[in-house]
Amino acid sequence: MTSEFRLNNAHWAETSPVTVLRALREVSGLTLMQAKTLADELKSTGLVGTLVERELIVGRLRQRSVRVAVETPPC
Repeated sequence: MTSEFRLNNAHWAETSPVTVLRALREVSGLTLMQAKTLADELKSTGLVGTLVERELIVGRLRQRSVRVAVETPPC
């Protein structure tokens, strides 16, 4: 089962992009450019993934004190 999630834009403004990039790289082992692309996607349209993927990314962001609002589209 896949789900969509994204950062609330209000929280994005108060978050260091470096913090988000580090969290994404830690979770997935991405290069810096891949993490930047993923962060941009997360900020703009959100990410689509499994519940496990979502929990890993959201958990790591929260460990780094990034305020994350998980939003799921209506069915």
